[in-house]
Amino acid sequence: MTTPGLILVVDDEIDVLSIFEACLTRFGFTVLCAKSEAEAHNHWQALHSAIGLVIIDVNLTSEGTGLQLLDRLRTTEPAIPYLVTSGYLPEMIEWHTPLVDGCNFLQKPIAWQNLRTFVGQILSSRLATQG
Repeated sequence: MTTPGLILVVDDEIDVLSIFEACLTRFGFTVLCAKSEAEAHNHWQALHSAIGLVIIDVNLTSEGTGLQLLDRLRTTEPAIPYLVTSGYLPEMIEWHTPLVDGCNFLQKPIAWQNLRTFVGQILSSRLATQG
């Protein structure tokens, strides 16, 4: 069973990770931060069944894209909710699933109150489908 408040955040910018962690913790969530694909993979291997949401940046330095990593994570948990972040507009990002602002995508810079709203909606929806 998934712990609804456990969130894996993946971003190669340490400052961005720190802000995500501070905001989400203040909102009452438990946050696992990963600054690289390897670190994200380690968290995922250890705790994937407890993670309720993945927040991931599109660009990860020198390791491929966040979307490629997300696809790999979802081979283990295909139904894991996710929220993709980027400084690019969603329609500029090529991926097999459409990215929709306010649904599965948040554009940087992020309005942190919007993050709280979207995370709450995603996790509530996940709980409703599990229960």
